[in-house]
Amino acid sequence: MAIETLASDVLPPRTVSSRGMMEMLKRLETDSSGDYMFKLVPPLRFASANGGNAAGKGGASDWSWLPKSALKSPTGLALLHTKTSVTRFQPRLAIVPPFPITSEVETTDRETLLKSINPPLHIAIILIRYGYVAIAIAHDETVVVSKTDSRWVPNRHRAGGQSANRFKRSREKWAREFFDKSARLAAERFTAYPHRIDYLLFGGDHHVINQFLQRANLPDNLADRILPRRLDTLRPNRNALKDATRQAWSSTIYELAN
Repeated sequence: MAIETLASDVLPPRTVSSRGMMEMLKRLETDSSGDYMFKLVPPLRFASANGGNAAGKGGASDWSWLPKSALKSPTGLALLHTKTSVTRFQPRLAIVPPFPITSEVETTDRETLLKSINPPLHIAIILIRYGYVAIAIAHDETVVVSKTDSRWVPNRHRAGGQSANRFKRSREKWAREFFDKSARLAAERFTAYPHRIDYLLFGGDHHVINQFLQRANLPDNLADRILPRRLDTLRPNRNALKDATRQAWSSTIYELAN
């Protein structure tokens, strides 16, 4: 029988960098003496199974206290069970990993978990807002290719009539040229990269990202490997690319209070 979990039993979610994840798992290994088990669940497999129950050692475990956004995580979940008896495990925390889990696994090995939730991937990043674009490829949380560009943005036109219509057409032409140039810069960097790019992440203004995707032709079927989450950035530039790379390899953790 599942034990009822109150809202007060659930800690606020927190974002953890890949380094923070390694430190957390080291502490777990030291404190738990092996009395824990991780179940790695691919995307959507968990949300569709038993209304939030994920079977593990010792039977079904109730994870219904997780928010719907976590249950339907497009990258899957890493679920930590701690041992309560010889045959029983209970839920303790859930990790929403930065990249999709590809196979269902149960493990007590820290290295297996780290390789599953933070694999050494090649990730493309495009940060874009009107007038600013920053492009990068990162491998194992390190930027290895980068390019930034900026253009003057036409100001808003307050007058009406034909003048306003001319301004609207001019701004639309400017936007098309900006998106086309940004797409060319991205394609040049991505096609020249000697390794296959595993995923593409976007950051910046959601409206501008959508406009860019409607206009741009991405190489090597990269449009099929866009991850849905968006990276936070105010001004696309080289410093923003470094922060975006850190975000790209970060996980979200949901945990029950002790």
